[in-house]
Amino acid sequence: MRSLPIDETGLLLREQGLAFKRDRGGQWRLSVRRIPIELIGSRVRVVGRTTDADSVEVRHIERC
Repeated sequence: MRSLPIDETGLLLREQGLAFKRDRGGQWRLSVRRIPIELIGSRVRVVGRTTDADSVEVRHIERC
């Protein structure tokens, strides 16, 4: 699979690591350097690149 850029909003969840429930539907596992505990359960914007069909390497995450 080709790595694709993403810039999306959704809900940040703690499920067997970090998960991102997309506003567009579906869910991704997130790979981040530091887990943003203060953002879990919040609506966020995630910027990064896909690493496989259900995973994203995060470059930036912020509260919406």
